[in-house]
Amino acid sequence: MKSFVSIATLPLGKILYTCGLIIMFAVTALFVMEWQEKISYRRILAAGVHFVFDFLVYAVLLDLLFVGDGRTFYAFQHRLYALPWLVYALLGCISAVIMFVQLQQLQRYQAEHITPASIKETLDFLPAGVCICDDEGHVLLSNLRMDALCRTISGEVLWNAERFWETITVKGRLENTSYVVHTDAGNAWLFSREHLNRKYDQITAADVSEQYRITEELSRINSRLRDVQYRMKAVSAREAALVPAREIYRARTTVHNQLGSVLLSGKYYLDHPDQMKEEEVLRLLEFSSYFLLGEAEQPEKQPDILNEAIQTAHRIGVTVEFDGDMPENQSIRSLLGQAVNQCAANTVRHADGDHLYVKIREDEGRITFVFTNNGMPPEGPVAETGGLAGLRRAVQSAGGTMQVQSLPVFALRISLPQDTEQ
Repeated sequence: MKSFVSIATLPLGKILYTCGLIIMFAVTALFVMEWQEKISYRRILAAGVHFVFDFLVYAVLLDLLFVGDGRTFYAFQHRLYALPWLVYALLGCISAVIMFVQLQQLQRYQAEHITPASIKETLDFLPAGVCICDDEGHVLLSNLRMDALCRTISGEVLWNAERFWETITVKGRLENTSYVVHTDAGNAWLFSREHLNRKYDQITAADVSEQYRITEELSRINSRLRDVQYRMKAVSAREAALVPAREIYRARTTVHNQLGSVLLSGKYYLDHPDQMKEEEVLRLLEFSSYFLLGEAEQPEKQPDILNEAIQTAHRIGVTVEFDGDMPENQSIRSLLGQAVNQCAANTVRHADGDHLYVKIREDEGRITFVFTNNGMPPEGPVAETGGLAGLRRAVQSAGGTMQVQSLPVFALRISLPQDTEQ
């Protein structure tokens, strides 16, 4: 079998050199890793012996490759080079096997024990940023998140914690003892700094984007609520002022309707003395006088405004005819009575008629009244003044709608919810 010196410059020898170089680098890296992990002195010593042995063998072989002159070798080198090349190939295989065994033992140890590398790996996977520095700002430990935040906020690599903290205090907003910094991506990060002891400080960064968004939303809601509260106070103040105004309006409406009924009754008596008794006109005038002077006796129970409106219309010479079922809701009957009172008066005053027709229909939770008469149609649009204006306000306050038609004939349409309350 050929000796190693005979194949040193051949392709087979170069292959052995290359494999030996790769194995030596791998053994060196393995020795450095075990030294950093500080597993045990026995294993570190074994790795060190393995490294030294591979290094010496490779150094001897390099002498043969680069010197090449047999007269410069020592006697022990001649004896080593005279060995068969298969011996060196076998030594390389044994070294590779030992390296793989040591590597598996190192991986098993790292999986079962807490090591500095596992601590660093855990910190790198944290969603929060962590940085530990000394009192001069030298970074001793930082995870990937803090490094990325430093590049995003300051545009620099995290090499000086003091300089990075100054950037945070300038760009951030102080909240208690921490700073909130907004990034270009729209995230909000809360940076805090605390002293671990007299030599070391810790800087942490937490993603508070969701909490910050909720806080801002609550602030906007509170602002709107304060505005609503202010408006409610203003409405309450105006409501207190509207109470007497509403009472005055009701009194004016009542006086208007009462006086209108008296005047129209008197006019009807003068025009048709044979159809109305003088005693009835006097009794109505007397009651109106007592009412205006506040001396009329209060009835024992609430009067039916609709029946009173029908009787008042009869007194002024207007016959009211209904087409449909009469409502039972007292609030609706009151509004219907007010509308009958006003339409009957307008029938006599403006249309010179004597019949008022009321069509009543119910559909989909609403009740509709349509008022027409047998008088002359209006010459133009009907102006909503006086009684009609008051009637519209009453209908709208009850949640209803009112429409006035002028052409081709006068028609008044009122729609109310069937559950209308007074």
